[in-house]
Amino acid sequence: MKVAICEDEPMCVDLLDAFIKQWARENGIFVEVLSYGTAEQFLFDFGNDESIDLIFLDIKMGKMNGIELAHKLRSENNNVYIVFTTDSSEYVFEGYNVSALNYLIKPIEYNKCCAMLERVRKLTAERKYYLCKTSESLIRIPYEEILFIEMHSHNATINTSKGKYITRKTMTNILLELDSELFMKCHKSCIVNIQHISSISQKSITLSKNISIDVSMRYVADINKMYVKYYSNRG
Repeated sequence: MKVAICEDEPMCVDLLDAFIKQWARENGIFVEVLSYGTAEQFLFDFGNDESIDLIFLDIKMGKMNGIELAHKLRSENNNVYIVFTTDSSEYVFEGYNVSALNYLIKPIEYNKCCAMLERVRKLTAERKYYLCKTSESLIRIPYEEILFIEMHSHNATINTSKGKYITRKTMTNILLELDSELFMKCHKSCIVNIQHISSISQKSITLSKNISIDVSMRYVADINKMYVKYYSNRG
């Protein structure tokens, strides 16, 4: 689990850092804690590594405050959990606009900090990822970001809502590594994510972002069944 503290008060940083590490020890969980004194510093680091699970975000900071940073984050990433830290509850409703998990009033209490950490631990355990090994690095891609996967010879191009990643894998191996209730072949060289299907016809599938991909008649009926099952279970 990776946790960031974005806070310009050193005493508050030290307190949160101690709370997080104590909770980790008590629960036998490895937690990496990163600290940032400004929103700008956090954004610079986060642009190169989006694997942070939770950020404790101070609302009142320097040039860019916590609310502004949260809006910036949400325009690029919906996966990181945000917990605001503040000395006043007057900003609490702002949190709804950026899907904040909660807020903590300063001085922060250990039991309330632990409650947030435990909640995020459970939420991240439920979230599913695909580990994609590219020629340059190993990337953790949340299932919900994957739109479809195209096969080209021995390479697979993973098309996501944020970009494309190429990995050297066969379609058989890719399918074995993915959740069979969410991903399925739609023709001989393409796998589709059921979560992103908007509509299905006899010849094509429309995905979110208005993307259209071909579908083989051989797979239409099975994709329809999987699509109906997925949304029936959610309801």
